[in-house]
Amino acid sequence: MRVRQAKARRNENGSPTPRELASASEKPDIVQLPQRRCLAIDGGGSPGGEGFKKAVAALYGTAYTLKFARKKAGKHDFKIGPLEGHWAADVPAGTTERPPESTWRWRLPIGVPDDVHARRAGANQARPRD
Repeated sequence: MRVRQAKARRNENGSPTPRELASASEKPDIVQLPQRRCLAIDGGGSPGGEGFKKAVAALYGTAYTLKFARKKAGKHDFKIGPLEGHWAADVPAGTTERPPESTWRWRLPIGVPDDVHARRAGANQARPRD
């Protein structure tokens, strides 16, 4: 298996382009991605579940609130990136079956410009609503 560098092509706001981050090949390899800044929310359960839907809504709500606040403050506009998903589940050694969706854990990031900082995003923190 080889290690390849993802091209560091950037869009107008300095973020890596989604195509560079999500491209794939037919052969497995390890890809080193450029460092980037993201808004993210963690949770667990089925991607069809109510908790997941609320998390996605909270994440996009935070991203768009941040986008429009920056625009109002005269800072450069940015595009809200595509939703990404990182999934995990605890599976006992030797298990070959898919774990139940209720046991899945996930992190959902959305890329944002490099000059977005935690304290600014924290004012609009993503929290799923009941």
